[in-house]
Order: sequence, then C-alpha cells, then structure tokens
Amino acid sequence: MPTAVLAISMLVVGGVVGSQALGAGLRSVLLVALIVGVAWTALASVALARNETRGGIALLLVVALFVVNLLLLTLPRVGPFAALEWNWQGKTLDLVWCLGVIALLSPGLRREIGWTLETRPGTLPVALINIAILAAAGFLFLGSGVSSAPDGLTVERMLFDVTYPNLVEEIVFRGFMLALLDRAFGLHWTFSGARIGWGLVLTAWLFGLAHGIALDADGIAFDPALLAVTFVAGLVFGWIRALTGSLWPASLAHMAPEVGILLALAQA
Repeated sequence: MPTAVLAISMLVVGGVVGSQALGAGLRSVLLVALIVGVAWTALASVALARNETRGGIALLLVVALFVVNLLLLTLPRVGPFAALEWNWQGKTLDLVWCLGVIALLSPGLRREIGWTLETRPGTLPVALINIAILAAAGFLFLGSGVSSAPDGLTVERMLFDVTYPNLVEEIVFRGFMLALLDRAFGLHWTFSGARIGWGLVLTAWLFGLAHGIALDADGIAFDPALLAVTFVAGLVFGWIRALTGSLWPASLAHMAPEVGILLALAQA
C-alpha cells in the first residue's frame, strides 16, 4: 500500500513538473534518507547487541516506512496544493496509505498499533495532565520565539496544526514503527506506569532525526536544537502511547505544544 501510493504520486507529479526535476529532487531526498538512516542505525545496532534479538527485519521495515514517508512528504507540490503554505499534499498522501494499511489489519493488529478509542483504565487522566503541560510549554517557551513573527497566525496554519497532519505522524511513528520495534525488542522496562522498551527510544530518535536533518533551499540543513527537542518530544509521545494503549492521546500530545504556540501568536 505505501509503495503503491508513492508510485502513483510520483507518476502524477512527474507528469506535471517533468521527470528531470522530479529525479533531481529525489536524489537529494535519498541523500537525506541515507544520512538519517546511518545515524539511526548506529543506535539501533546498540539495541540489537544489548537485546540479543533478531530484530533486523523489523529495523529494515522501519527504514522502508521512513523512506517512503520522506519521499511522499518531499514530492514537488502540484495542483491545488502548490499554492498552499503548508505541506497538505504530503500529509494527505501519508494519510491515504496509512488508512489503507489500517483497513487491511485485523482488529487485534489495529489494537496493537493503538488504532482504538479505548484507553487502559486509569491512564487517561494522567495522559491529559501531561498533554496540558505540553500545551503550557508550547505557550510559554516555544511560543516566545514566534510570537513576534508577522502574519504568523493564519487559518491555514491553525487547521494544519490541529487536524490530521499530526495524527499521520503518530500513526507512522507511534503506530506502525513502535509496534514493529516493540515486537522485535520486547518491553523490558516500566516507566511511570507504562511498559516500554527499545522501540520507544528508537522511534523517538528517528523522529528527532527526521526533524533535525532536512532539505532547504540551500541543501541539507542540520538543526541540533530541533533534533534534541523533537527527540525528547518523541519520548513523551511514545510514553503516552504506551501508557494509554491508544494513538489518540499521543496525537493530542503531539498537537498540544503547537496549540500553545497558536495561543501565543493569537495573544501577540
């Protein structure tokens, strides 16, 4: 399903922008994927060595999911998406393949990836308190850096921050990837009521790398501060997902800092 969506999307985009332009963009994206993959594999190798488990296949599947996700997010925007400020095209394509895969899963596998409205008894109040703390942190700390930006608060930005773009990232990272890695490495630790393992650490590390290493107009950009912040955020989102057993509280946690930033922008 992910590769089918990618292939169709590349054909459509290639027909609009031309195969030469598409090919040049893909080469840059694959270089970023290689750099991120090497950095992520370094930590994954430690996890393999410490757990003495055969998790190689799970690691390869996670890398494949990441590459497909990255390619879809960085395709040149075409049609109605080209005029938009935010990457609705990439997030919509991600949503299509994610929902397609979920539709093929059995009820048991859907619960395993957290695709359920049910949460573990007694965990939701704890999750909601932490979500409120994340929103406050976004307002007080992250919002201070953008509160003076002109035209920073737009309807499009608000919709992007509080709708499915963040949900899609949670399905990919704390849904598919975390379930694969938890199966491979097991859950050997308990933290504040949640059973966790190397899967949480590895998905958070990949989440940080995906945000800290990216393409911009000048080529490949590295932002160590953003990497560190998103790595810690990935640990928190993964813990909430593990605690509650559901993706929707993790998705709310993902939205919370951005809602705090939106409130800071509105106040400014």
